[in-house]
Amino acid sequence: MTFYLSVPVWGTVSDLAKAAELWGRVPFAGYLLTYPYLAWSKETLYRVVTQLAGTADNVALMLDSGGFIAGTPKLPRDKSKQFTPLSYLAFVKRYAPLFTHCLSWDNPQDAAETYRYYTMFLKQGVPVTPVWHIGEGLDLLEFYAQTSPTGWLAIGGFGSFKGKDKRRAALLNALATRLEIVRNRHQVQIHCLGLGFNKEVLSRFQPDAADSTAPLSWRYGYLVTLRDNKITRVPFSKISPSDLPPGMTVEQFHQRAKNRVLAACYWALRINAYLNLVAEKIEE
Repeated sequence: MTFYLSVPVWGTVSDLAKAAELWGRVPFAGYLLTYPYLAWSKETLYRVVTQLAGTADNVALMLDSGGFIAGTPKLPRDKSKQFTPLSYLAFVKRYAPLFTHCLSWDNPQDAAETYRYYTMFLKQGVPVTPVWHIGEGLDLLEFYAQTSPTGWLAIGGFGSFKGKDKRRAALLNALATRLEIVRNRHQVQIHCLGLGFNKEVLSRFQPDAADSTAPLSWRYGYLVTLRDNKITRVPFSKISPSDLPPGMTVEQFHQRAKNRVLAACYWALRINAYLNLVAEKIEE
């Protein structure tokens, strides 16, 4: 399975680059980047790509349209920067060579819009990976798998699988069975968007690729580390010296917010490499 670290660009990329400078590059890293954060200027785009290239010996970049945040309070549109499907199309046409592959424009709240712009991209000869969200029609799932110009199909909406009830388990099994049929029928590879480290879902779906922001979760009061080759969330109150990068003390970790960020980035790089190069399964 290929793992992509989903990176909120502002600030985080510089911190990942700094962690690599301080404690060394890793052999391989995958990153999922979001279009609106890159499109402010050509300088922003090339700075991000250059800094991430310095974090590992080999780097794979995936581009997400960001349709789920463009135009929201989290990333408001203004008169000079209209993050729209058409502007994304122009961006992909120009910069696709920088990325391993690019996802099509998708709107989780509007399946018709997602379909409309995916077919527009195809007619324009732009090879993007289609995105299907859980809850959309199975006819769309079949169509995207059959027509994908990249040989990949991205699946979103895994946030709906929460809780432990029987209905959830039944839905999970039904979807996993359907995806396996589609995967074999159309010979597509499956990328599970925003799946995190959900062992149950990963085990049931066996995706070819997945992404997560989880290793960068210092804002929530815990550090995601590797303990005995197991991904482990450690609350700040229980941090020990073995959980920290070489040369950083527990006192330094607690004293400065920047040290907590750098410690998270140190582990994010190593978890990224571990999941791509070592792990056959995710344990937590």
